[in-house]
Amino acid sequence: MRTLELLRLLFDPRGRIDRKGLLAVAAPMVVIQILVMALLRVVEPTPTVEILELVTKSVFVLIALVLAAKRLHDVSMSGWWIVGTMFGVTALITASAFGFLFALGPQTLVEGNLGFVVTIGINVVLMMAALMWLHCKRGTPADNVHGPVPQGFGISYPEDPSTSASEINNQAHDIRAGAATA
Repeated sequence: MRTLELLRLLFDPRGRIDRKGLLAVAAPMVVIQILVMALLRVVEPTPTVEILELVTKSVFVLIALVLAAKRLHDVSMSGWWIVGTMFGVTALITASAFGFLFALGPQTLVEGNLGFVVTIGINVVLMMAALMWLHCKRGTPADNVHGPVPQGFGISYPEDPSTSASEINNQAHDIRAGAATA
């Protein structure tokens, strides 16, 4: 895979990626992230190393979001579901934390106490459930507004590479509106 194709795969949220393609990209990315973070931990912590660590983590989060958007596209969903899910999970965690805060007092949210463990547990369970769904859900077996069915390596792109995300969303809206009236 050439450099430009790899950059497009990792940083361009347009297109689709099937389960096989997601695993083929995600597994090496996890290994690379572990190795890079381990290397940064070996070095004496300085402000420069901490900034480098933050930038590295940010890049990996961006790549994960792009891949998740492409995977959602494969199941004929908008990548904006990621944002909605993040807001929903954040609201649930906040409600849980405030519930424990008001019911049992602030001490319950100290690391290791019941409120802390349950609040973090909610986050972990919800994120793992979302990841399992993302990895297990079959893709749409036909072409959709986000591109043709992924073949080979498991990746496909819209036929017109200049198509913007807003144009794709408008096309998807038009298709749903047409299906609703039919």
